[in-house]
Amino acid sequence: MKIISDLIGTKLSEFRIKLASISSASLTANRTLNLPDKDGTIALTSDIPNTNGAWAVFTPSFTGLTVGSGGTITGRYKLINDKTVAMAIVITLGSSPSVTSTVQLTYPTELTPVDNRSVIQDVTYRDTSSGLGFQGKLYFRQLVYETGSSFATVTSTVPFAWAVNDTIHINLMYETQ
Repeated sequence: MKIISDLIGTKLSEFRIKLASISSASLTANRTLNLPDKDGTIALTSDIPNTNGAWAVFTPSFTGLTVGSGGTITGRYKLINDKTVAMAIVITLGSSPSVTSTVQLTYPTELTPVDNRSVIQDVTYRDTSSGLGFQGKLYFRQLVYETGSSFATVTSTVPFAWAVNDTIHINLMYETQ
């Protein structure tokens, strides 16, 4: 990917020389950018999952959490540059949700954080029966609940007893590999 980012800001005449050094046999891509010029069209391919700041939809995966019948987990992400990921996840619990162990997010392979210190993000737990929201954090992969000056592991009763239509909102921004 580095060679693609090295081309940004390059004059068109220099661009052709650099582009010629890319081996098409070793480049995998899911996006193509056509740059028309007076001599024809130059096609630039990239393996960046999403370009132009558009949001991509994906289905997040969690361990230790069962959303229950009718529950959903939705997610979207976008690359802000070739190394920064913005991600939003909403979990809506269905009937009979359960927390069976430490609740952990499994990152998509292509969006793995650089290290576990790079992801400390906000989480909001919404209890629909009381109408209250509770703050928490996502520490690398694990969901935790703020108890004032410390944090507690999310369980079937922490931060409250989970029920149908309760939600968990996770917003992330982190550096990817």
